[in-house]
Amino acid sequence: MTKLNFTLGVALVILVTRLNSYSVIGSKMPRPSLWCDKARGLSDGQRKLCRKVPGLQTAIKKGIEKGLSECEREFMWNRWNCTLLGEKSFFQRAPDNTQEAAFTTALLSAALAYNVALACTEKDVTECSCEEVKRQPFREQSTWKWKGCSVNVGFGSSIAGRFMLSYRSNNTQSSIIDKHNVRVGLEVLKENRVVKCTMGKRGNAKACRLTLPPLHKISRLIKSKYNKATKVVAIKRRNKQSFFLRTNERHTYKSNFKRPMKSELVFLSHSPSYCYRQDKYRIPGTRGRKCRRNTLREDDCSLMCCGRGYNRNVLHKKRFCSCSNAAEDGQCQCKVCTDVVIENTCL
Repeated sequence: MTKLNFTLGVALVILVTRLNSYSVIGSKMPRPSLWCDKARGLSDGQRKLCRKVPGLQTAIKKGIEKGLSECEREFMWNRWNCTLLGEKSFFQRAPDNTQEAAFTTALLSAALAYNVALACTEKDVTECSCEEVKRQPFREQSTWKWKGCSVNVGFGSSIAGRFMLSYRSNNTQSSIIDKHNVRVGLEVLKENRVVKCTMGKRGNAKACRLTLPPLHKISRLIKSKYNKATKVVAIKRRNKQSFFLRTNERHTYKSNFKRPMKSELVFLSHSPSYCYRQDKYRIPGTRGRKCRRNTLREDDCSLMCCGRGYNRNVLHKKRFCSCSNAAEDGQCQCKVCTDVVIENTCL
């Protein structure tokens, strides 16, 4: 009887454990592969990779969300603001092969690697751990040692690269462009890791580790590369099975064309106008967008509105102000203040 009770008890514990992996206090939680299966626009290869490693799908999901948030923040005052009409995929935020698509590809790659590397540090992904750094942090202080958990950017970059490049078929012009821009984004992340050292009692650093800067620093650096992106041509090799990229600029002392630098973003097609709605390219246009007066930047109404003019609206917004806790009953008392806000929107 005792043996039977013990067996039933073990079975009950296993059953409860399995149930609790999908529910917490009666509330249903998504199964581990649910996001991978239902996310918009993922390819079969991306879904397979997403399901493969426990904890990876959460890191990928957060990485994409953070990357798109950074994209929208960087371009919120540009004609293209990281959105298209009727978006069907995380990756369709700009017309294919354009300068904007190059930025999006590089940024999403860096954001994915960034978040996966952090997940490794926090032990949320089972197949990775902290990165083992072998080189000394500073040549002049060879006694300093790496200690602690350095971010595993190598693993993060490997996952990000495989995930991003699983979106298209291989050996196409677009896939070659993507491959180049993915590497640019990952290299920006790798080159901008931060050495963080803990100080000893005598003021000497005794242990150092590699950490990551804020993601917005990475997005700013990639944005600077976007501003200097290079237009290229994809040329089919003689074996006709793959392409290589070249610019339209010739070498000074040679007749052949230059190859693009590994550090620069590249694009195949010039960007269409983002001024007007174009359903063909799913461009929403700038009608109704907010703008600013006399800034002489991208957010200037004359540029944002493409010369169509703009409406100047005076808004009265109320808010609580002059709050105090002087009331006898201990409740906070506030006045209501009115702010006058001028808002400009494109015609």
